This record gives sequence, structure tokens and C-alpha cells, in this order.
Amino acid sequence: MGTKLVKEWKVTISLTRELMWPVEYGEGEETFREWLFSEDGRKHIKDDFFKGMRLTGVFSKNTDLEIDEIELKETEVKSTDTDPRV
Repeated sequence: MGTKLVKEWKVTISLTRELMWPVEYGEGEETFREWLFSEDGRKHIKDDFFKGMRLTGVFSKNTDLEIDEIELKETEVKSTDTDPRV
């Protein structure tokens, strides 16, 4: 059984988009925050975030991409693993 130390780049990326929702029925910030962090609110955020984005290799003009962190990771892979890098 052999092992191999595999080096890989780990890149953490953030996508930023501004989303706007109208105030409904005079709701306050607290009511909006409750909805925003609810399961239904999170589903709406996800749907609205990706709506209108054309992910065809180039991000849309209304999306900012930031590279937050770059790190060199070392992973030990054993020959008993089903990993083609060994």
C-alpha cells in the first residue's frame, strides 16, 4: 500500500448581487428580517439570486466576483482509495 501527498489550490470565491424587494403592507424591518431568514425567505433569495444570471463562462454584468482566499492544501491519498491521483 502506497501513499502520495497531493497538492491542490483551494480558492474561496464570493459572488455578490444586490437584490431588491418592495415593502409589502407597511412591514417593518423586524418582520422583513424574520421572513428573510426563514426557509421560505432563503428559497426566494436563492431563486432571485440566480434569476437573470447567464452563467455561460462569463458572469453577468450585475454580479461581482471576489476572490477571498487562496491556500495551498496538501492531502495524503492512500493507494487503497479509489482516487486516480495515486
